[in-house]
Amino acid sequence: MKHRHSFAVLAVAAFLAAGAAQAAEPSAADRVSARALAAQAHRAVKDGDYAAAADLFARADALVHAPTLMLGLARAQVALGKLVAANETYNRIVREGVPADAQKVFVDAVEAARKELAALAPRVSWVTVTIAPTPGVKVLLDGTELPSAALGVPRAVDPGRHVVTAAVQGGARAEAVVTLEEGKSETVPLVLKAAPAPPVATASGSSPVTTGDPSSVAGSNPPPPASTTGSNRKTLGIASLGVGGAGLLVGAVTGGLAVGLHGTLAAGCTGGRCPSSLQPKLDSYNRDGLVSTIGFVAGAAFAGLGVVLLVTAPKNDGPRVGVVASQAPGGGTLGAVASF
Repeated sequence: MKHRHSFAVLAVAAFLAAGAAQAAEPSAADRVSARALAAQAHRAVKDGDYAAAADLFARADALVHAPTLMLGLARAQVALGKLVAANETYNRIVREGVPADAQKVFVDAVEAARKELAALAPRVSWVTVTIAPTPGVKVLLDGTELPSAALGVPRAVDPGRHVVTAAVQGGARAEAVVTLEEGKSETVPLVLKAAPAPPVATASGSSPVTTGDPSSVAGSNPPPPASTTGSNRKTLGIASLGVGGAGLLVGAVTGGLAVGLHGTLAAGCTGGRCPSSLQPKLDSYNRDGLVSTIGFVAGAAFAGLGVVLLVTAPKNDGPRVGVVASQAPGGGTLGAVASF
């Protein structure tokens, strides 16, 4: 790397000047420790261990903040392919600048950062994630949630492979993979797909237990045939009740979460304004409240539909409910056959 040898000069020079660019004057122990860390960072660069070099430069700068150390960190980040982080580090050096009477080594570091930033900027890649507005949707880029403000607009990313996912709690989801070259831009449209319908529970809340053919259960007979129309109506009714129950459960759970967050927000927010530290909890409170409302409304609607379908289903000529249960041969579990 062409800047490899300049790492050492800049890092050591950071401690030859009187006073570094930070508000509080570093202690003698801080200066000695930072000088040692800078020397270790230089050795890591010579060995090609840029991850270690970046960590050491960052630690040294935390003790004695200086543009020379920040420049070493930015160059190590570039070598690691972390172009977005390097871009911000360079920008910080240029943005902070140095006083007019600063030592030449600091002035040179700022000027080098400005030139290297101009060369780096065109290499950053960009991805635009689009998705139809959906209540409660969460979009992740490489496992990190994207703010809603970042959707539909270009977002800076490092070159390489990226995974974008979107999901609604307990509902539809989508996933896309994109590989970007340096300086390239891509648009990733996400289309939510409905999740598979939940299995329909039986009247007892669990699947009937049988041992092979129902007719083989001791003392049982095959259920009488049922009317196709009535059977379909009853099946839809049971399914609607199941979905409605699930919706009410989701509404209750998320409503409880929202109530729990309300207490925290009420204590920390004043005059209708919340500090930035509580913004994640405020977002969660709004999201949980919305999901809870949707869950209760949808759950009640499906449950009501299920009741109507079951009540209006045509009656069969035979017994409406028949259940036969007995112990399986050999002392196994009980088998049951039910007919509606």
